[in-house]
Amino acid sequence: MTDSAARPRRATAVVVGAGNYIGAAVAKRFAAEGYTVVAGRRSGDKLAPLVAEIEAGGGRCVAEALDARCEDQVMAFLDRADAIAPVEVCISTSAAT
Repeated sequence: MTDSAARPRRATAVVVGAGNYIGAAVAKRFAAEGYTVVAGRRSGDKLAPLVAEIEAGGGRCVAEALDARCEDQVMAFLDRADAIAPVEVCISTSAAT
């Protein structure tokens, strides 16, 4: 990762499976690097602590429920993420196949 001062705050990092463990750590790291994080997981209501932590650190995080097994949901989720700011990074730590 680069120095966050060099990273414009106009890019989005999408993290699917962001609720726990690796996904949450990835989301926090990208937020620390200056990305707007768009986080998704099947139980969207469980993303509130992640959003609160990122925002308390001065970052921006948008979260919503997402079933990564459903192509239509994924495509709509990515479209909404791209509308916030151009998606530069897309990572899935979801166990869904």
